[in-house]
This record gives sequence, structure tokens and C-alpha cells, in this order.
Amino acid sequence: MKNPSRKNSLNIVLSIFCLLSNWGIHYSAPLVLGCSDSERAALSQFAAKLIDPSNLLSSWRSDSTKLLAPDCCNWSGVTCHNATGFVTELDLRSGNLSGEIHPALAELKHLQSLDLSLNAFAGVKIPDFLGSLKELRYLNLSRAGFAGSIPHRLGNLSNLESLDLSSYTQPSSSYLQSYNLDKYRSSYLSSDNSLEWMLNMQFLKHVNLINVNLSMASSHWFDVINSLPSLQVLQMRGSSLSNIPMSASFLNLTRLTLLDLSYNQFHSQIPNWVLNLTSLVSIDLCNNEFHGEVPSGFGELPRLEELRLGFNYQLGTNCGEFFEGRWASIRSIYLYKVRLHGLLSNSIGNLTSLRYLYMGVSEGYPNILGIPKQLGNLYKLETLSLAGFEDSFLAIHDWLCPLKNLQILFITNCRFQEPIPACLGGFSSLAHLSIEKSGLKGVVSEEHLENLTSLKSLDLSSNSLEFRLPQKWVPPFQTQYLYLRSCRIGPEFPSWIQTQKSLQALDLYDTSLSIMPSWFWNFTPKLSFLILGMNNISYDSNSIPNNTISALPNAYIDLSHNNFRGPVPYLTNPVILLDLSNNQFSGGIPSTFGKMKQLAVLNLSNNNFTGSIPLSLADCESLVVLDLRGNRLSGHIPWSSVTFMSNIQSLHLSKNELSGQFPSFLKDCSGLKTLDLGENNFNGPLPIWVGTNFPMLKVLRLRSNMFNGTIFPHYSSNLNLLQVLDVSNNRLTGHIPQTLLESLTAMRMTQITTNSTLDYLYGYYHESVPLPMNGMFYEYNTTLPFFISLDLSGNFLSGKIPEVIGDLIGLVALHLSANRLSGKIPETMGNLRMLINLDLSRNQLSGSIPPGIADLTSLSYLNLSYNNLSGMIPSGHQIQTLDNPGFYAGNQYLCGYPLQKKCSTTGKNSEAAVTKDDDGHEEDIIWFCSGVVPGFVVGLVSVFGVLVFKSSWRIKYLRFADRLQGGVCL
Repeated sequence: MKNPSRKNSLNIVLSIFCLLSNWGIHYSAPLVLGCSDSERAALSQFAAKLIDPSNLLSSWRSDSTKLLAPDCCNWSGVTCHNATGFVTELDLRSGNLSGEIHPALAELKHLQSLDLSLNAFAGVKIPDFLGSLKELRYLNLSRAGFAGSIPHRLGNLSNLESLDLSSYTQPSSSYLQSYNLDKYRSSYLSSDNSLEWMLNMQFLKHVNLINVNLSMASSHWFDVINSLPSLQVLQMRGSSLSNIPMSASFLNLTRLTLLDLSYNQFHSQIPNWVLNLTSLVSIDLCNNEFHGEVPSGFGELPRLEELRLGFNYQLGTNCGEFFEGRWASIRSIYLYKVRLHGLLSNSIGNLTSLRYLYMGVSEGYPNILGIPKQLGNLYKLETLSLAGFEDSFLAIHDWLCPLKNLQILFITNCRFQEPIPACLGGFSSLAHLSIEKSGLKGVVSEEHLENLTSLKSLDLSSNSLEFRLPQKWVPPFQTQYLYLRSCRIGPEFPSWIQTQKSLQALDLYDTSLSIMPSWFWNFTPKLSFLILGMNNISYDSNSIPNNTISALPNAYIDLSHNNFRGPVPYLTNPVILLDLSNNQFSGGIPSTFGKMKQLAVLNLSNNNFTGSIPLSLADCESLVVLDLRGNRLSGHIPWSSVTFMSNIQSLHLSKNELSGQFPSFLKDCSGLKTLDLGENNFNGPLPIWVGTNFPMLKVLRLRSNMFNGTIFPHYSSNLNLLQVLDVSNNRLTGHIPQTLLESLTAMRMTQITTNSTLDYLYGYYHESVPLPMNGMFYEYNTTLPFFISLDLSGNFLSGKIPEVIGDLIGLVALHLSANRLSGKIPETMGNLRMLINLDLSRNQLSGSIPPGIADLTSLSYLNLSYNNLSGMIPSGHQIQTLDNPGFYAGNQYLCGYPLQKKCSTTGKNSEAAVTKDDDGHEEDIIWFCSGVVPGFVVGLVSVFGVLVFKSSWRIKYLRFADRLQGGVCL
């Protein structure tokens, strides 16, 4: 038995020891005198070169003296070692700091962590001297504005464990060029032709080079990365890499848990070595150019939780095979915009740990047939996104209704052709519901929405749905975004929308509305997105309270294609998009638009506006699209020289009463893609710079004015992207310039290779242009980027059609009618295999119709009337279907189908085979016979000679004769 007194004595001794220890710690603290004078001085010099608008460094100075506080260990962002007082950490992130990085920072010899991220060192290079801080374990310079090449001396940081040099997304070259921001092109980090400076960093665990330009190091980047045995996280998203090895003889990345190579330019199959990264938790290969099939085996990676392969449009995978495997830890699969094929297998139901599933078919590929009922086994799913599916086996509710835990449901471009499932009304966790363009039909009632208490956004656009909700219905949700485009809701505006106090975006485009309640205009101040276009709303703007529309600043407002009347309502806040087109607004265009500095799209087309274009519109410095066509605007263009509108890309002024010479302010609008001045009263010559100052121009439409002179009198070297050129119905003279045709590079291609579209603001403004086809005018919008047309008709052009016109092989429409063109139709026109419309009528063309025109298999409209053409109309192929005699009228010496005038057996016009001239002379007949008879004999002998010696021809001729005889007998 133990002695209790001894035990008590021991407890007393231990208590005294603890007290002495605490006393020692407490009273030994003052023995550390703070940071050293040298480090304090170094930080002082460092701070002196910084610009600190956020007062991040305010604690570095004494409140009373404004001098530097004595102990730098107490300064904000500075951490010192408890025992030595040396500065070990410097954390100045998110301070909006700018200026210079002073070399005195290199005096912090014991610094282990340096974080200057999220600052504003715009264009400053990473200092070379940072490579001397050899004790660094953590270096974060991300998104701080550093630029230039990464200094190789960083490779001296042999103890570094974490390196983050990532930057914000680099804007594209076209963006920089469009907005004159080329000076910012170099404001991003890059590496020269090697990453070998990283080879000495054997302790690196985390590497983040997101949006660092590594294009120069693309060849050997993997060899360097594969030499880092401690690496756990590698992020190289958007780094301009293009080469990736398909195999690795030795893989040193056994500890790698996160691999992000998305948004690069890999053009190969997915390498098999990624399947040997057995520690992988997350892999992201999205937005590359991977092709071929997804390698099998991802399902066997034991720790894999996230797999992202989306937006590799040529990458394919068999839906039936992909989900085979264990998928032991999988939580997220992203297969959006890839080439899914095959049937989705039942095995998908085994991935019960899955929380996020995104599957969508690339454009241009067939829909996936069938969604198995086993999808409903994924009861943990929080996000489900499907695009391009077609369920012809099961109803939606068979697989959707069990997924009660869904928070996000996104379905688009599917073909379900059935009612919306009523079970959705019980998804109380659902925050974002979007089923658009998916063939849903039937009625939406209270049952579908009754328990959606968490709903923040609802999108049922572009389905065949009809909303039938009681007039006094109150939704159980407060949604922020409501998109019901092309559903049937009207004619009355739904009163329940008034209960949505948090609503920010409302899209009721094409919903059969005609009656607007008075309360609505008091509701709009909360909205940043208001789309009411393509309805039948009849409303006098004077009935709007104070004739004023309120919305949040920088809103999108679309009231197009309705029956709004009166003057344009006053807008209390500036907007980004304003579309009032196709209404009956009248009066003048408000000068107050000029105060909207952020206005990017202004569409007032097809109204009843009168007066002149206000001078103040030139102050809209962000304006990209200005569409004023189809009004009654008059007078001269008010801007002689405009610098504020230099960002304009689409300008439509057609179908007005504008006058004066070609607008001179356009000379500085080098970003123009579409210019339409048609159907006005402009006059004078076309300036030389029209052919040289618009390198981005795709559509140039000047038809039905009074322009005179020659077409682009000098070499038009900068019209390489032009796809539509229409200068018809003017007073242009001279020849068709061969140099012009040679410069139209885009018309010399059968496929437009540029990625640029003719839509703006994410498609909220679709470019449209009226163009003649098949003798009528059609409005081209979505297909406009693929339309190639040349229209020079209705002028006074003379001379021959240049042979080089046959090089414009991308032409869909060619109109040269109503000029004074002469000579023969070029044989090279037979090269225009894409041609659908060809109009050469009302000229002075002569000779025969080139036989190559008969081989234009796409041709649906051909007009050669009122020329001096002669000979036989070519037959066969597509031209045989163009049987309107009017297409050839006014050509006295043409013969053959579809004209009633038959051709002679010699193939010449029957008018030449007269037997007697008008004066009764028979000399011509004698000369005719003396030429025809010997010719006939020679021809007959030649034909039968060939039949004697050429057996294959003889057999075909005899078969033809037999068929002919049989036909005659019948």
C-alpha cells in the first residue's frame, strides 16, 4: 500500500514546479527585445516605396508622431519568431498596394512566408532578389498585377513548399484589339523557354501557375514537373500549354492529389499516365482540344472525388461503358459538351456517393437516347445538369422524382415531349430550377410549385407550357431570377410576380402578354434585367407614371416588338442595353442617352422617330451597337470627328432620310464589323479609306443611295474579313476593280474559319441584315455569319466581268444586274459551287452561257435576262430545274429549254438556219449548203468510224437506238 503522505508531498512539489514554470515564461517574455534594427530599417525602406490607398500599413506608424512604431513585430501583417524576434512572415494580401518592391526586402534573411497577393502592382516585374530569401517556405504573388518573365533566381528557393504566381484571366487578343487595350497585353506573367529553374525545388508541394503564359516552355514542362517528388497540387489552368506526353517511362508524381490542366491547347488524346496517379482526388482537363475516347480506368482510382472533362468538343465516351467501375469516392463528374454516345447504362445507379453530375452532348451530335430509372438511386445528388438527352423509354418522373435532395436542376436542349413532373413541387431544397428548350408541354399549376420554399431562380423558357395559376396565388418562394420566355402566360400580366420582393431579373419574352398593370412600373426599380419583347403590349408611354422607367444601374431593358406608343420614357439610371425596336415610339431621340457612359447596345429601329440624330450620342463612350434603322430620321450625320464612339462595332442607319456625304467620323472606327447605311439619301464618292480603315468589317451595306464615282478606287487591302458587300442601286461608274475582288479573302473560302460571331452582349443583340435572295428580301440573323454575298447591281458599271470572280468560291449570292457590263460571262463562274443566287440580268453580256453554270448544284435562282447572249442554254443537273423562261428573256439568239425556241441540229440558234433572206436573195443559201453538206459528210464518217473501231461506244449506241425505236413504236 502506497504512503499517502508521500503522495501529497509529490503533488506539492509538482504544483510548485508548475508555478515556477509559469512565472518563468511570464517574466522571460521581456527578454525578447522585438525585431532587429536592420529588419526594421529594411521594412521601413520597403514601405516607403509602396502606395497604400487602403491604409493597410497604418499600424506601422505611431498614432501620435506618425513615425514608424518601434517594434515591427507589432506591425500589421508582420510576424516574428517568439524567441529570436526575427521576422518570419510578411502578409500584405488584399491591400490594393502598388508602387515598387524595394530591394531592402532581401534583408529579411529569416523570412519563411511572403504573401503579396491581391494587390495592384500593375506591370511591375517580380524582383530578382526574392531568390535570395532562402528560408522561404511559402511564396504567394498571385493576382497582384506582376508582369514580365518569371526570374530564374526563384529557383534558389530550395526550401520552398508552396509557390503561387497565378493571375487573373488573360483577355483574348481580339478583345484587346477591339477595345484598344493592347498596352495591357504584357501585364501578365510568363516564362521563357524553360521551367528548369524549378528543378532545385524538391520540397515543393503546391504549385499554382494559373493564367501564367507558359507557351514558350510548353515542350518540356512535364519533365520538370515530373521531377518534383513532393508535389501534391499542380494548377496550370489557362497557361497556353500545347504539348502533353502520351506516356511517361517513370512517373514521379505519386503524391499528386490535384491536377488542373484546364483551358489549355492540348490537341491529342488524354494520356494514359493520368490513370497511374493513384493519389488523385481531383483532375480537371476541361476546355482543351482533347479528342478520341476517354480512357477507361478513371473509375478505378481509389481516391478520385472530382473528374472534369467538359468542353472538349471532340472527346468521346460511351455512356454505357464509362460508368462501369468502382468509383469508390466519386463526388463530382463533369462531362458537359463532349461527344457522349451509346445508351446510359444502369450502372450509373451504383455511384451512390455522387453529389454533382453534369452531362451534355457537343453541338452537332445526336441526342443520347434514354435515361435509366437507376439514375434515381443517386439520392445524394445536389446538382444535376443534363443537355442533349432524349427519353423515349421512361417518363421523367421515373428517374427524377426520387432525387429529393437536389439543390440545382439544370436541363436544356432535351426532347422529352411530356408534361412537367408534378413531383418537383415537393423539392423543398431546390434553389435553382432550369428546364429550358426541352419539349415540355402541358399546364403549370400550383401543384408544381407549392413547396419550392428555397427557390432562388426559375427558368422554364422555350417549352410548350401554359401557366394556369389563380389570380390571388402567392408563391411559397422569393425568387431572384425568373425566366419564362416563350411560355404562354398572358394576356394578363401575372399578379403573383408583384409578391417577389427580391426579383432582379424578369424575362417574359414572347409570352402572349397584352395587358400591363399600373403597379408594374413601380416594381421595375428593383430589376437589373427586364425582357418583355415579342408580346402584344399596347401601351402609351405617357400612361407610365411621370413617363419614367426606373431600374437598377447598368440594367438590360428589352421592350421590343410590342405596341408602345408616344415618346421614349425617361430612364432614371444608365443602362447597358436598351432595345425599344419594332414599336410605335415617336418624337425625337432623347439627348439624355448621351449621359449613359456604360450604354453598350442601343436599338431604336423600326419606330416612328423623327428629326436629326442627337449630337450627344457621341458621348456614349461604351457604345458597341447603335441601331436606328427604319425610322424617319433626316438631315446630316451630326458627327464630323468622334473619338468617344471609337468602340462602335455595329452601326445601322438604313431606311431613313439621312443625307450628306459618307460620314467622315467613321474613319476612326476601326473596330466596325457591320456598317449599314442603305436606303438613305447619301451622296458623293466613296472615300478611299472605306477600303483600308475597317480591318474587322464583315458586312458593308450601302444600297439605294446616290453614291457616285468608282468602287474603292485604290487597292482595298483591309477588307479581308468582308462577307457581305452591297453597294447596289447607286450611281457608281467604271469597271469592277480586279484588286477589290482579289482582296475579299473571306469570300474565297467555302467555310468561315473565324470564331467571331455577329452577336453582342451574350446574344441579347443578334445582328440582322436584309439581303436579296430568289428575287425577294429576307432578314438574315442567326445564319448571317455564314452568308457570303456580293451585290453590285443597279449602277453604271461597265467593262468585262473579271475572271478572278471565279476565285470567290464561298459566294452564296452574286448580283451584278442592271449595269452596263459587256463581254462574255467568265468560264470561271463554274467554280462557284456554293452559289444559290446568280443575277446577271439587264446588262450587255454576249456569247454563250458557260456550261459550268449547269454544274452549280446549289443554284436555285438564275436570271440572265435582257442581255445579248446566244447559243444553246446548257442542260443537265440543277439548271434543268430552273424552268422559268423569264430567266432568259430578252436574249434574241438563245435557244433551248425552257425557251420555246428550239436549237438547230448543229447546236446553233434556229434563227441562223434561214432559207432565204429578207430581200429574196438565194446566194446565202448556196453558200450555206456548200458548207453544210461537206461538213455533214465528214461528221457522219467520223461518227461511224468511231463506232467501227470502238466496241464500247458501238454497244452503247445500239442500245440507245433500240430504246429510241421502242419509244417511236409506242
